[in-house]
Amino acid sequence: MEGKGFKMKIIFPLLWIAEHSGDNAIWTKLIKTIEEVFPDSEYICPTQYPPTSELLEWDIEQLKKVTDKITVIPMGLVTGFDYQEFKKLKTREEVVSYMDKVQPNEYLADADMIISMGGGYMFDDALYCLYLPPFYVAQRLGKPTFFNTQTFSGSGFAEATKMLGNLVFNKAKYLSPREQESLHNLRNTFGANNELVLSQDFTFDMPTEPYDKPLPENAVKINIRQDKVDTHSIEVIAQVADMITETMGKVVFVPICHGGDRDDRVAHSKIASMMKHECVQIVDKLTVGQAKEIAKGGIFITDRYHTCIFSASVNTPFVPLMPDIGFKMKGLLDALKYPPVSILDLQKTTVKDLYRNVLEVWSNRESIKAHLEKVVPEVKTHVTETTSKLKEALKNG
Repeated sequence: MEGKGFKMKIIFPLLWIAEHSGDNAIWTKLIKTIEEVFPDSEYICPTQYPPTSELLEWDIEQLKKVTDKITVIPMGLVTGFDYQEFKKLKTREEVVSYMDKVQPNEYLADADMIISMGGGYMFDDALYCLYLPPFYVAQRLGKPTFFNTQTFSGSGFAEATKMLGNLVFNKAKYLSPREQESLHNLRNTFGANNELVLSQDFTFDMPTEPYDKPLPENAVKINIRQDKVDTHSIEVIAQVADMITETMGKVVFVPICHGGDRDDRVAHSKIASMMKHECVQIVDKLTVGQAKEIAKGGIFITDRYHTCIFSASVNTPFVPLMPDIGFKMKGLLDALKYPPVSILDLQKTTVKDLYRNVLEVWSNRESIKAHLEKVVPEVKTHVTETTSKLKEALKNG
């Protein structure tokens, strides 16, 4: 499959498009990487929203800055797969027999290859059974399959799901876990015995972009996930933000996701309304480059994995909170050899404990910054190297 002049039809099995700067950065980098191997390829992008939804306009606009050959379709690349029936299967023979009856839709049948965009969505049984069937069917049809750098959870699975994972992962042309624990899960839960390319997230080496609105220098930036926030979280962050304003400086709320029920600006507005002091709320839809530019200076507090990456990428110390998959954050801290700091669960922590963590990072921000200046270039170099491995896998697919 040498790429020059050979136009490919490529399917990303599901893009969680919801105006998310981190996800957008992943597929932007992935498409650019593919284009270096197969220029002018066509991309089929199933989404969880109707293709005509206004919620997709920003994402599609961003994608089309890379290539205009994007077709957005509703999610669902196969027919004949019923999750409730499937998870009752007990033997490998039953799983193979069942999966061999699952059929592709017209887009999957016509595609040349299928590539998982990467990220953090492979974290429970139902999601594995949403993502893996299109890969199995593609492999059955002789199409090469690839899993870009992502997190893989390793517990709570039906036996049928583990057997399906074993079948699919061992036939993949490229399989890249983001963390050591994900690598362990692939080996021990799913029995993947092919090469695993351990790599940090694609977004690490995305460049900064100008953000032209004035912001206070050396501020404490905060990004809180709307889809995880609760009343306790809002109260804790509001009180800590007031304490920060009184002792450290200005507080700036930075949205990383700004679409649908994951719109960080909603959570930020609720928090700001409970504060005694003034703060800055960014309401713009930010690209990854703009988010990284805004992250420069001061420190960042966040329960988003990608926000920590954006912060670390520009050598800004950060206070990590528990994301959707706990070991994602620990994996990132391990890769960065980050100074010891507890990863607090915002829904359970106290104002006192969170402020203590913030004060610790703030007080040591110069030494943490110096540490990141040494470590981050190594991480970025490794990401570049693994990107080259993906390109080779695509060429040889």
